[in-house]
Amino acid sequence: MSWSARRSLVSHFVEKSLLRPKSRLELGALYVGCFLLASFLACVERQAAGSDVLLRYFEFMLHNKRAFVLGFSVVALVFHYHLLASSGTEIRCRVLVGDRLTLIRLRYIIECLALLGICCALSIALHLLLGFEIVDNLCLFAVLSMYILASAGLMGAR
Repeated sequence: MSWSARRSLVSHFVEKSLLRPKSRLELGALYVGCFLLASFLACVERQAAGSDVLLRYFEFMLHNKRAFVLGFSVVALVFHYHLLASSGTEIRCRVLVGDRLTLIRLRYIIECLALLGICCALSIALHLLLGFEIVDNLCLFAVLSMYILASAGLMGAR
């Protein structure tokens, strides 16, 4: 495929997207925030391992770090719900002019998963560089992917 054909395909995809540049930026910041929280807790765990005072002080947070990260990820779920609720009229109008709901959902899923994948890849690279475990990142990726699929499933349900 030639460069101009690829460029035209990407510009067509971006034109038809539900996500606007501001929404992409906000969603990317939320994903990065979730992964940074996981990185921060891994860093705190490493620093606390050498100090009994820090270990006792952060004991609750370190034993429940996945719960903290997954709890913060609910903010991304709320953002997805808010985005779809605010774009309900746009979705109905697109369906009225001939766009298919399945294609709208598919473009939404692809764009959100691409953004999530980029953020996750950067976070995993950072964790590997610093020598942290990547299990929390993979768990967070799975949960955020489920949020994306669930929100796409609810798209146009009203």
